[in-house]
Amino acid sequence: MAILNNNEALNAAKAFLMEQKLMTLSTVHQNNQPHSATLLFTIDAELNFYFLSHKTSLKTDNINQNSSVAGSVFELGSWYVQFHGTTEQVQGKLFDSAIDKIINQADKLKDFWPPLFMKIDPEYVVYKITPTWLRLTDLSTSTITSNPMPVYTLIGSDAK
Repeated sequence: MAILNNNEALNAAKAFLMEQKLMTLSTVHQNNQPHSATLLFTIDAELNFYFLSHKTSLKTDNINQNSSVAGSVFELGSWYVQFHGTTEQVQGKLFDSAIDKIINQADKLKDFWPPLFMKIDPEYVVYKITPTWLRLTDLSTSTITSNPMPVYTLIGSDAK
């Protein structure tokens, strides 16, 4: 496992996220109860995440009350990305582009809920997550060793 410089780690994060299709996203309800959902996503060149949600879902209700979210994407033997960010609803051309990319991601998953995307219901919204903190962890080692796994903070700070 080679140590990467910041630019190499950023490129590795982008390449990894472009290949992934599912993430876990956590929101917080107004009563401070956390909620997590696994969902399809896509990213842009600036590492902004885009996902689809129904207007009446708990996830949407939570985001409408508190736009801060946390999420993760991982693949054993590869990489683990964790992030915090703020969400905003997108419309117009950005909405259309994100929908097309998300549907394309779904098409790459074998036996993945095809009826969901037979037609996009107007009751769906697309959200953009702008990361305020993003960390990449190298999971390429097959065993835990005395050496820590390389961790790269690419956006924000690990300061507590």
